[in-house]
Amino acid sequence: MITPSLRFLFIAGKFAPHIAGSTASNEAIAALGATSVNSADIPEEWLTRANERYRRDSIAQKQRSFKALLEYTKETNTIIDFSSSCASRVFEWFKARSAADAHHIGSLFTGSYFFDAYFWPVSVPVFWGSLKLNALEALETMPDPVRQELQEDRDELWNYVLYWADCADYGCGFDDIRRFKTLGSKTWMLLNNGDRELRAAIALLDSPRPNPKAILTARMGTEIFLKAFLVEKGNATERQLKKLGHDIIGLTDAANVLCQLKEFEIIKSLAHLFPPLDDRYSGPEKDFRSVSNGLCLCQLTAATVIRQFCDRDIRPQIFQEHRPQE
Repeated sequence: MITPSLRFLFIAGKFAPHIAGSTASNEAIAALGATSVNSADIPEEWLTRANERYRRDSIAQKQRSFKALLEYTKETNTIIDFSSSCASRVFEWFKARSAADAHHIGSLFTGSYFFDAYFWPVSVPVFWGSLKLNALEALETMPDPVRQELQEDRDELWNYVLYWADCADYGCGFDDIRRFKTLGSKTWMLLNNGDRELRAAIALLDSPRPNPKAILTARMGTEIFLKAFLVEKGNATERQLKKLGHDIIGLTDAANVLCQLKEFEIIKSLAHLFPPLDDRYSGPEKDFRSVSNGLCLCQLTAATVIRQFCDRDIRPQIFQEHRPQE
């Protein structure tokens, strides 16, 4: 858990981040004179009238719940927490009056998991409000018989669920940071470049003819994510980053000094999965299982860094359900 904790609020017609315990955030809210309605429900009659207006104005169904919360808090000068039961009820109210897929508006992030000699896209959906995510449903293109075989292999299922959790936390966390600009400009530049490398590696594999060179792209992404962490948490200078160069073990050691995490130890112990950078020119072609392992390591690094920049971490919610029995 990150302290201070970042929350998102509908405040008198605006949607804004709020840092719990921050004097500046509390003063900004107090200046509006708005009152909280987290424990109350918006009247059914109000929602019905609002929906009738949205229908007349041809407002897209996926936009209505968000628009309603903005309008209601502005009209009543109130505050509604995005994660509150009040907000959840509004999202569910509009969802019940929408087309089945209206609130699923594409993929927030798409990973790639290797199983049965094939790279399967792992989709993290874009959604409004709260949504119960299902790890196996993220394998949208996997046939049911293959999905069943994955589910029956407890070790493989556990590996997949951990990878899916990294994809989910990364996709949602990166989007939070992008929209609410919670990082310094240098950190964001590195994070954005790391994101490009990660997505490029995935794109090279989620295709009819997977390219094993994706492991080199994943290696570069891993390096950049670690450097983003060092800049944000340790104020690392350009000179210090250049001194560390492309040494992933050295980068994880430096990161672990700032924040001792078992994930950094795992990344360090598995750094040998990546080939030397010189392999870009004359190195042997890696088999797809090795390429997949390299991609998973890059995804773990990306998720580990993102989790330190926001409060996203879905793992505690899935461990009890999916952890293999000892």
